Amino acid sequence: LDVSEEQLCVKKAIRDNMACLRETSPYVQRGCTRLCSSFNFPPGERSLTNSSLEEHKHCVFIHCHKMCQESLISRICPSHNRKSAHDAVHAYYTEYQREDLRMYVDETSDEPSSFCRRVSGYEEKAETRSIHLRNVHTLQGIKDRVKELVETL
Repeated sequence: LDVSEEQLCVKKAIRDNMACLRETSPYVQRGCTRLCSSFNFPPGERSLTNSSLEEHKHCVFIHCHKMCQESLISRICPSHNRKSAHDAVHAYYTEYQREDLRMYVDETSDEPSSFCRRVSGYEEKAETRSIHLRNVHTLQGIKDRVKELVETL
């Protein structure tokens, strides 16, 4: 098994923060997963090809899950554990994205990556402002819904 030094550091950080992460785990697994799976996409986004829409849904899910987990850590974990728990979660998602990038650039991989992509380069030039506004709207929706979920605890 080939494990990078970075992956070992991420695993160590998670182990060091196990108590805090264990406390938030039930909420992350149920509440965050349910919340992040429930996003609907406007008609303009539904016109994307199936693979692009699936990649976009996965992208939104990953970013939502990260924000939700960070918010739960801030709400539930003791203050002296929060920074290191946030660092561990950040390191986990950073490594996830690095692996995703490796998968994205590997032409032999059939797996879709979760990078936020909506349209081809040509279409993007024509619709940059519209895409940016949809991204901002989606991000604000994630923040609002995560905040609601965490406040109900």
